[in-house]
Amino acid sequence: MKVVHIGIGKCATTTLQKYIFPRLAEMIKINYLSKIGICLEECYHLSLTEYRKNIIKKIISINENVFISCEGLVGPNHYFWEIQADENVELFGRETHIIITLREPVQLMQSLYQQNVQMGSVIKPENFFLNDSEYKSIQKIHCESYLRYFNVDTFDFEKLYQIYKKRFSNVTIVPMETIKEMKFLEDIFSLNKTQVKELKDSFQRAPILNKSYSKLGMELTFFREKLLLFFGIRSIYKTEMMSEIWLENKDNSDIFDKYINPVKLKISFIKRLFNKIKRFLSWRFIIQKFLDKLPFVLNEKYQLPKSIYLNYDLIKKNRKFLSKFL
Repeated sequence: MKVVHIGIGKCATTTLQKYIFPRLAEMIKINYLSKIGICLEECYHLSLTEYRKNIIKKIISINENVFISCEGLVGPNHYFWEIQADENVELFGRETHIIITLREPVQLMQSLYQQNVQMGSVIKPENFFLNDSEYKSIQKIHCESYLRYFNVDTFDFEKLYQIYKKRFSNVTIVPMETIKEMKFLEDIFSLNKTQVKELKDSFQRAPILNKSYSKLGMELTFFREKLLLFFGIRSIYKTEMMSEIWLENKDNSDIFDKYINPVKLKISFIKRLFNKIKRFLSWRFIIQKFLDKLPFVLNEKYQLPKSIYLNYDLIKKNRKFLSKFL
């Protein structure tokens, strides 16, 4: 049995990966390949090399009852959903059970936008959300596999579902509102009531992870970006560095071989200390772990401006599609 959760992100995926899926694996004795998920997450912006594909296939083949969760497998940019789906078929096989997590479309689009800002792509929402014509014009000067701009005219839940239904034998849609009931895991893995209750309790106790910036956090981020631009510099979008990282490591067997023969990597004390200091000083850490935890900031949610074009006809269609699985 192979079960793969492919995303979409910003649907409680981090909580599932950290608190629910590992506990599920312990309970029913399946192989939750969390390290493979991390590896795929690092590579999904660019196609995996044949060497890496073969290593992943080998890891999966030597394990029975495999469960993988990587929110990037659906594709960081919905413009490339079909291409990514073809790669997933090649990687996992048609008999794999696919899990797709979704949420209310406007909330999802807002969360994806804020995630981009948090990753360093500090652009105004009116320049992020584009209609199909604008998006295709941008493509001519900005070829992308990641989500720098968002085509609101092609973000179609039904289309995503059909793409995977055509390629895989089993596809489960999980609206974010229903995750807390754990019904999708109960159905897929035939859990008993005690096991379901334990997962429900774990989910309820779990802290909120990777929370989007508050309204004040977003305002300060844009103010900071203006200051940087004044001095001729800007934030670096995390995914812009992926090409260089990928090229540097494309033939590095150590990165993947450690998943076949796990070893504890020795990291020097100085490097660990440097990494911690770097994390504590990052803008994202300051906003999420300090500013947004202040009492007067906590409940001030950021909202997209009402003037932004979001294609409400398609939003209505997406809401109707999602309601079938509630």
